[in-house]
Order: sequence, then structure tokens, then C-alpha cells
Amino acid sequence: MPVVVPNFASSTEDRASGAQVIEGSVKFENKSRLQRTTSSTDGNRRVYTFSAWYKPSEYDGSRYLFDAKGGTEENPIAFDSGRLRHNYWNGSDVWDRTSTRYFRDLNAWYHVVVSVDMTLSNQDDRFKTYVNNERITDFTNTSRPSQNYESAI
Repeated sequence: MPVVVPNFASSTEDRASGAQVIEGSVKFENKSRLQRTTSSTDGNRRVYTFSAWYKPSEYDGSRYLFDAKGGTEENPIAFDSGRLRHNYWNGSDVWDRTSTRYFRDLNAWYHVVVSVDMTLSNQDDRFKTYVNNERITDFTNTSRPSQNYESAI
């Protein structure tokens, strides 16, 4: 399974901007390249949680927070033109969840949590998406995978 390893920001750059430097934190520049590595084991592809803080610098286009790829599979979590999107693609969309709410405040920090548990029988509980501790329940597309589906993560 792929793992994304970001480029680390220099502490001088952060201090010059007046921002607080938090040990172990990372800063993604708009055009930064990410390094992908491959794990030798699959792990659990039915249950996972993703969490990140995000501060947009612009809201046009797609801003990937995370993307797992394997073969023809792709499983990104991204802000797409200001809306939070989590989907899975393997040649055709298996699921696509794009929030109806826009997150376009360029001065705000957003804490994003995506919790997935494909083993649950209730389809609405298989995906739980939160922004700033508020569960997002309205999506433009509510396609969902079948129970016990294995994603690319």
C-alpha cells in the first residue's frame, strides 16, 4: 500500500512568517512533489481513519490531502474547488462522496477526519466525515460500496 511522505518545511521559513512551529509538523507548498513508497503488506483495507489539519492557500482545482494508489485503484481525500471529496476509483467510480458545503475561507484552518469502516451493516455509518468536529452528512453524490469492500488504502 502506498504511503505519502511530504517535503518538510524549514523552521526558519515558518518563524519568518510569524507562525508557530510545531515539532514534527509538515508544510505542503502548493506545488510540492510528494514521494510515494510501497509497503510489503496490505494491512486492513476495510477499516481506516485519516486525520489532518489543512489551511487552503487557494480553492480552485484539487488539493489532495491523501491519495492511496495501487494498480488501477485510486483512493483520494481532497478538497476539490473548495468542497471536501473522498472517493474510490478502479476504472469506474465505486464510490464518490463530495460535500455540498464549501470550505473556502483562506484564513481558516480545517481539521479533517475521515473514518471508514466497511464492516458495518448500516451504509450511512460506513463513512463518517468531520470538519472541525462537525459531521458532514450532505453530499452531492452518495454512492457507497457494498459491505466488507476493500479499498486501495
